[in-house]
Amino acid sequence: MVGAEVDYTGIVNKVHRPDIFREVAKEVGTAAPAEDLKKEVFFDGVEFDPGDPEKYAKSFAVNSLA
Repeated sequence: MVGAEVDYTGIVNKVHRPDIFREVAKEVGTAAPAEDLKKEVFFDGVEFDPGDPEKYAKSFAVNSLA
């Protein structure tokens, strides 16, 4: 079971790598967004707010978060 002891922000910081995105964008001549952490709507249609990653985890119909 996933519980309150999960460091959601820590997980986001490990997988959300704007530094890598900016480097690649520069290499291919594409502008990168000015903001590193902004709300996004993923392929599943659910909004992800990196400031509140636990909300996204709890948004799924099937989860073990209380």
